[in-house]
Amino acid sequence: MDVWLIILIGCAVLFGVIAFFLIREIKRPQYNGTKAAPAQEAPADDRNGQSEEASAATQESPVTVLVPPVPDELPTFVFSETIPAFQEKRCCICNHELGWRHGVLYRADTGAEARIDYDCACKLNTIVKGTERREIAVAARSIMSRLDDVDPMVAAYLRSYIKLAAQRLREGSDEQ
Repeated sequence: MDVWLIILIGCAVLFGVIAFFLIREIKRPQYNGTKAAPAQEAPADDRNGQSEEASAATQESPVTVLVPPVPDELPTFVFSETIPAFQEKRCCICNHELGWRHGVLYRADTGAEARIDYDCACKLNTIVKGTERREIAVAARSIMSRLDDVDPMVAAYLRSYIKLAAQRLREGSDEQ
């Protein structure tokens, strides 16, 4: 008990010291090199020889902080594009490179294939044919997390799998 009290007090003191130095650093005026930084304080012996007027003049001078100009056009933020549905060598769900083991999620009317890698195919297979409720839920949650990143056509297709998983989970809870 006494050891924990000592550790707690030590942490509080350490926190106070860190806070003191952070506040001191925040309150310190910043200089960016375009203006000369104020002269460092003279040693105590030299300070006695200065007149009060000179020291008062240096204390009254305002510190100017340069504000950067606002640009005419604000920068645009580049969001990652959705994962294209029809790629020959990449998964349309997770965008990982396809190995020799991959599947076709669906074929478009044009004959283009929306391909998926082995891991995504296993998740979809778990949703459709899995028997363990927890595995179905984990697979559906994983597929749901990708809905914002995929092509809208793929997202619509994946929603049908998620609905199927929800239906299977409801049916499983009715049986128990």
